[in-house]
Amino acid sequence: MKNLNLASLFNLIILFFGVLVVSLILFTLLKLNLIFKIVLSAALAVIVLYFAYRRESRYFLQTKADAAAKGRLNEGMHILNTCALDEILPIFLEFFSQNNICAKAHKRYLLVNDDFCLYLGLYVDPLTEFVTKSIIDNNPFSGKRLVIVSNCFSEATLSLCAVKDITLVPTKELVPLINFDKLQSIPTVKGNTLMQRIRQIFTKQFLSKLYARKNFKRFFVYGVILFLLSPVSFYPVYYIVSGGIFIVNGLIALLFGKIDVPPTKESAWFFDAILSNQNKNAT
Repeated sequence: MKNLNLASLFNLIILFFGVLVVSLILFTLLKLNLIFKIVLSAALAVIVLYFAYRRESRYFLQTKADAAAKGRLNEGMHILNTCALDEILPIFLEFFSQNNICAKAHKRYLLVNDDFCLYLGLYVDPLTEFVTKSIIDNNPFSGKRLVIVSNCFSEATLSLCAVKDITLVPTKELVPLINFDKLQSIPTVKGNTLMQRIRQIFTKQFLSKLYARKNFKRFFVYGVILFLLSPVSFYPVYYIVSGGIFIVNGLIALLFGKIDVPPTKESAWFFDAILSNQNKNAT
């Protein structure tokens, strides 16, 4: 089980017992020995579990292969999120200077190549529509194409920026372009306590993946199957209660599940502008 995370292990356990229970109920329609029914159901559950485990472990190994790069990215984002602006701003200015891009700063706003205005939001929480309107109103480089960098964005912000023709760039997409050694040289805020780290791991690695928006269908399917099987089961109340729990969890995942917001399609020009200058420098 080394090749599985907690969420995948939890899903496999549910799958195993789900197949086992369904098989037992279906085999009750056949006139077979009870022990033979149990053995046959267990064998079927193990076979399904084996193929599901292979699929989950393959996915986990692919994810694990990128763990070093992801850890580097998370560390870079942590530095950007915890350090003062006057410590981060010189790194961005130096980055643009090294790539022959003219940039001048005014607070969190950077006028880049007299072409577009880059706002360094770097907010941990999703960027709200209210804050976005404040960014637009206080822009000292009005008339220039606005690019906002932040960790994530609310749906209202996405809609507003689509109308206003504002480019949104997640911080994680920008961090790999910055000199990582420069970021590491910045003194960061002290790490969290052991209990805070455990809480963060439980929240990010387990709950956030278990209740991801894409998992709501799985919860609903499990719940509906249990409801449908309750009339032919020995203990229908348990099936109805369990089905209700799965459906409630499905609603939680649907309403509150996290969705990773990728860069908007319009942000491609921003990265093309930077990368093209990097390529010119390399040659």
